[in-house]
Amino acid sequence: MRVLKLVLTDRLSVYGRLGQEYKVLASIPEHPYVVKVIWADLLSDGTPYIVFEYVGGLNVEKLVDEKALSLEDAVKIAKPTTCAMR
Repeated sequence: MRVLKLVLTDRLSVYGRLGQEYKVLASIPEHPYVVKVIWADLLSDGTPYIVFEYVGGLNVEKLVDEKALSLEDAVKIAKPTTCAMR
């Protein structure tokens, strides 16, 4: 299974950033805390997209918004990921 990240608004200003995001993600060595990027391109109508591996689980941003997870705990979850990319 794969996940598509589509940029549906403000495509022109986002296109460069999306390309940069793809390059950074593609350069990260495989790691269990980092979702794997598969491909990036444009749809026939010019919509930019990135394809990621699908990772099941809960959405941390949603959990923080719903107060089911504190921001501090979200940082504790994210910290090993950032340390892995050094």
